[in-house]
Amino acid sequence: NQFFFISIQIMDLSSDSILLGIAEEIISRLPPQIQSKYYLLKTAIMKEQFKNQHKIEAEENKQQIQAQKQQLNDVLTESQLELERVEKETQISLQTEIKSIQTEQTDQLQQVKLLINEILKNNGLQQNLQLPQQLILINQKLQDFSDNQKSFQKLQQQNQKLQSQNSEYKSYISELMKQLESSKAILLQNDRLEQKIAKQQDLFNELALKQQETEVLFDQCQETYYQSIKTLKHKAETQIDAMQEKLAVVFDQMRRIRKVESFDESMKSIWDSLEK
Repeated sequence: NQFFFISIQIMDLSSDSILLGIAEEIISRLPPQIQSKYYLLKTAIMKEQFKNQHKIEAEENKQQIQAQKQQLNDVLTESQLELERVEKETQISLQTEIKSIQTEQTDQLQQVKLLINEILKNNGLQQNLQLPQQLILINQKLQDFSDNQKSFQKLQQQNQKLQSQNSEYKSYISELMKQLESSKAILLQNDRLEQKIAKQQDLFNELALKQQETEVLFDQCQETYYQSIKTLKHKAETQIDAMQEKLAVVFDQMRRIRKVESFDESMKSIWDSLEK
């Protein structure tokens, strides 16, 4: 019993293969009933260790997935809000600038048209304004228009930059969605793992039931063995008693035969003496 409990403690507390080998060697030298109890207990311990290990791994995976999912949701929400804010600001800024530029351009174009019409009307001259001054004035208006075009080009560049940033945000959100899909796949894998654990549980239960059936069958075989030994022992004792009785009769007959032979030898010796 002491060897049995020591072996159980070694098996339960140590992962060293050498110690486990020593425990198996000790158990192999114990009676069959103790070996059966040992392997039954070993099955239960391995079952519990396997179950606990998979529960811990499943719980860790679940917590990790939940944390990743929460982090992804937070980042996605923050990115969505930032994207909406940037889009609104960009639209407002562009609309304001475009309206301002369109207003200025309309006024400038109207003035240029008036000047050109006056030049054409007066055959290129004006009563109170000389041609060089008209050309200077037109040139200034054209220069202002060119400056406004440059400003509009800058706004277009800014718009393109914002669109590029918007594209980057969309790409980032797409990547986040892919990670979310990956997390969903991990959750599905976790569910499959739990189903596998349930199947392992059913298998362990079936093994335990078979172990119990084996133990009952072993007890029956052992009882039959003891009864057979008892019957054989009784038969052997009966046969030995009968043989002893027969041997006693044979020994008695031999003893009588030896007495007769001794008497014959004595008589022969006497006859030999008489003849001499």
